[in-house]
Amino acid sequence: MQLHENCHEICYVLSGSVDLTVKDKTHRLTEDMTILFDGILDHQYDQVETGEYITVHIPKDTRIIETLLKNLP
Repeated sequence: MQLHENCHEICYVLSGSVDLTVKDKTHRLTEDMTILFDGILDHQYDQVETGEYITVHIPKDTRIIETLLKNLP
């Protein structure tokens, strides 16, 4: 498991699928899916189907996260 104390983490799946486990709950992410979570939580990525995904770490002390949350569908 990874810990990132001072950031939020976003994962966007470009293709394929990945299982993301956050606090013992597994989320199956497939193409064009996005998830946002607090990086301090225990988490782990496991590639399920060959593909690509992007992870972005955003420092908690920035206001960008508020803007991102307001613009989510």
